[in-house]
Amino acid sequence: MRAFSLKSNLGIERGPAIGLLLERNQRDSLDLESVARKFRLTRRERETVDLLLQDLSTKQIANRMDISPNTVKAFLRSVMLKVRAENRTGIIGKILQAKKIMNGETSP
Repeated sequence: MRAFSLKSNLGIERGPAIGLLLERNQRDSLDLESVARKFRLTRRERETVDLLLQDLSTKQIANRMDISPNTVKAFLRSVMLKVRAENRTGIIGKILQAKKIMNGETSP
């Protein structure tokens, strides 16, 4: 997965946008532990994000974690608040963006 900034040519000011390029079957090492520390994610929130990064649905995440889908949604809402994202894709974008910044690949 790669995250990058997008600029709108439509003249609509909605704030910064992040585009994601999802690449299947490519292993990009993501030190989720350090990113989780940066955003102060709990162990269960980090586990939820890890499964989200594997492109699992809410129901699949719930099955893997042995919790209800509503609990997964609660974890995801909490993560959204902590990383300042509006949806699941935003979480992925913020996590990948933070990884790049932590690796010195781009400026904050």
